[in-house]
Amino acid sequence: PAIERTEIGIQWNQNDDFVDVPFAIQEDVIIPVDTYTDPFWQFEIKTNKSRNIYTLFRYRWGSFYGGKSRIINLTGGLRPIPYLFSEISLVLNDINLDFGVSVNHLLKARVT
Repeated sequence: PAIERTEIGIQWNQNDDFVDVPFAIQEDVIIPVDTYTDPFWQFEIKTNKSRNIYTLFRYRWGSFYGGKSRIINLTGGLRPIPYLFSEISLVLNDINLDFGVSVNHLLKARVT
């Protein structure tokens, strides 16, 4: 049987990136050449993936290429038998930069 446990965690991380060629994260939002230091926090609650039903909630917030980012990930999974599982995730990704706004909302599903 699966171990009945729930994990709760909070993390602080920092991404350091040197952009030497501008790139687009959306058609009208271009990340310019610069050196970026982007600290962020991440909070997570998840149940054991080996359970018949499992869940994940992740919230990340902080800097993103000189602007602000907020990412929410909600995931639920179902494992009816040991070698078959299905999972659905909703990812809400909102980025506010001085030179544009990027909003991506993704719905992902998989069966394995």
